[in-house]
Amino acid sequence: MSEKSSSSSSAISYRLQPPEELVFKGPFSDYVSQKLKIENTGDAPIGFKVKTTTPKKFSVKPNMGCIDAHGSQEILICLHSFTYDPNDKTRHKFMVQVVALTAPTDTQTVESMIKDFERNNQSKLKESKLRVAIVPAQSDVEKQSLANGSVYPGPVSSPNTQGSVGGSGAGGAFVGLNNQQLPSVEDFRQLEADVSNLRSENNQLKEENAYQRKQIAELERGGAKMGMGGSAGGSGTGTMSSPMQRMVFLIVVLFVGMFMGFYISSKSMSPGHSSFKDHR
Repeated sequence: MSEKSSSSSSAISYRLQPPEELVFKGPFSDYVSQKLKIENTGDAPIGFKVKTTTPKKFSVKPNMGCIDAHGSQEILICLHSFTYDPNDKTRHKFMVQVVALTAPTDTQTVESMIKDFERNNQSKLKESKLRVAIVPAQSDVEKQSLANGSVYPGPVSSPNTQGSVGGSGAGGAFVGLNNQQLPSVEDFRQLEADVSNLRSENNQLKEENAYQRKQIAELERGGAKMGMGGSAGGSGTGTMSSPMQRMVFLIVVLFVGMFMGFYISSKSMSPGHSSFKDHR
């Protein structure tokens, strides 16, 4: 184990375990965790903060805090599940920042002190960098080989194990981590079940929408056929195709009948056609 110390009035003395490298071994179909231990070997409390170059890939709990004199803090670092790619040359790294404290304090104060020392007084801020080794399992490499249509060549070393701790490499700048609650295996499984249910509900809604569209189309086609049938019936029956026309027709027939009856009656009552005879 390596030990960092300072000759300032508030001496900072601590050890990291592991001291230089965090190793994450596959398979990576689920999250993989690794522990980092910070030991305060000095006579005064210290504050710490953990940063990484790739915060989207890792969760850290706790990511900052205080350690009493001659005390220690165990930190759980979680690598999120991902698909292993041997061509990925990203060099993931972590950095532990430590400041001396006169007394234990809250995490917000520790964070403020570290930010202030980063800008104005680097001599009061101690930093230790750790490289990250990504060691794939055989299943990870085989899965990637099948996806690429190539033949699994056998065990390979991770490209992420190369490079020095201090160099910037391809990892970029260190970024602070939120104090996240690490998800459990049950959480991941529940999330997958929820996603599956949402997909099923989405498919069901699509089917219902398609069915409703089909019903509307059939109703529209049926209405068009009825309209065409009514037009054809009207042309075949002439003036008798509607109730109003039939009513007019009946009135005309009635008037004609009445006229004919009146005409016949008037003819029979005329003198030349009288049916009465004189008595002799």
